[in-house]
Amino acid sequence: MPGYLRRVDGISHTGPNWEYLQLATLLRTLVAGMNPHQPLPSVRTLCEEHGLSEKTVSKVLHLLQDEGLVYIVPSRGTYVSPR
Repeated sequence: MPGYLRRVDGISHTGPNWEYLQLATLLRTLVAGMNPHQPLPSVRTLCEEHGLSEKTVSKVLHLLQDEGLVYIVPSRGTYVSPR
């Protein structure tokens, strides 16, 4: 597992917070410490690491893209947006 994933706390699958909102918060923190154009972990890696579905992870990445934090290159990955 890459070192940058170890910095991200886990997702609680119980409790009042929706899982996708928890992941969004975790990824915002991760992105804040990354350089522009640096790749985020793959959808598959995020699914496996946090026990979430591909649909949920994709929803979060698109949310972060809408916020201008990342950009998605189809079939290539998700990257930190230039600041």
